[in-house]
Amino acid sequence: MATAAEKSIIISAEVQKEGFIAHNFDAIKNAVEDKIKPYMGLIFQDEDIRDAKGTLADLRKMRTSIEDKRKAIKKQWNQPYDEFEAKVKEIVAVIDKPIAEIDDQVKDYQARKKEEKKTECEGIIEGILASIDDDNDREFVTACGVTFDERWLDATTAISQVEKDVFDQVKKILGDASSIADVCEGDEMLTDLLVDYKRSKDLSAVLRRRKDILEARVAAKKRKEEQEAKKAAEAERKAQELNETSTSTEDTPVPENVSQGPDEAPVEQEAPSRLNLAFSLEGTSGDLADIMAIIRSKTDVRVTRLYGHVDSEGSSFWTAKKEN
Repeated sequence: MATAAEKSIIISAEVQKEGFIAHNFDAIKNAVEDKIKPYMGLIFQDEDIRDAKGTLADLRKMRTSIEDKRKAIKKQWNQPYDEFEAKVKEIVAVIDKPIAEIDDQVKDYQARKKEEKKTECEGIIEGILASIDDDNDREFVTACGVTFDERWLDATTAISQVEKDVFDQVKKILGDASSIADVCEGDEMLTDLLVDYKRSKDLSAVLRRRKDILEARVAAKKRKEEQEAKKAAEAERKAQELNETSTSTEDTPVPENVSQGPDEAPVEQEAPSRLNLAFSLEGTSGDLADIMAIIRSKTDVRVTRLYGHVDSEGSSFWTAKKEN
């Protein structure tokens, strides 16, 4: 192996003398300032725009000629360095070839070591999960999954640190699951919330969803109570109408003859036979009110309300009179 001194290469190159550019800047500056004076403060009217454009062209031509000279001197000044730089790059290219070959080997080694450590880290995760005694806890943590930290693959990260990180993740998952179970207190939402946690492992998000569910339940209960109260009020109203209509019908006499107009001759018509039916109806007050409304819509039908009675022997019977 060559020593460090033998490996070192000394480049013999230096600036032979301080750079110097001969110029007449002061004279040029004075001449330019004198030539520019007539143009300073010029104001052109609309009818003089043509002259303004010509003046602008002259000034730009003067500027361009000076800039062109500067660029030519710069190119001449940089020529020795450009030649030197090109030669140095040829030498660097020779060195770059073995650098690339060795760098590929180093990268290949590092990739293999990372892959080996990745396998080792995965084994640590599997071992820690297997060490969880409770079957339900082990299945839950496995379903949630341990997050693989890419920093574990760094050569500077010890295996003991990997083990600690995995244990910490397992502890947090089980702790979060316990917190969710505690706040749910056996509520049926527990299963859904645990499924949410498996996907996100975000306890705050799961607790926010629990709050939303509880608020939705309260709102639904309130709506149901309002609907039931509305139905009860409507049923009570119909029952009241039914009771009032029945009482009014009992007291309304049924006309036996229809009077004729003074100029109309009586017409002999055969009276239709009438039937008397007695029956009982059973149903909700709303349904009974609807049925009674239909019956009363028939103008030639008389409705008589019957009242239930019980005789001394316990037999029931109905009459059109209320029991005293």
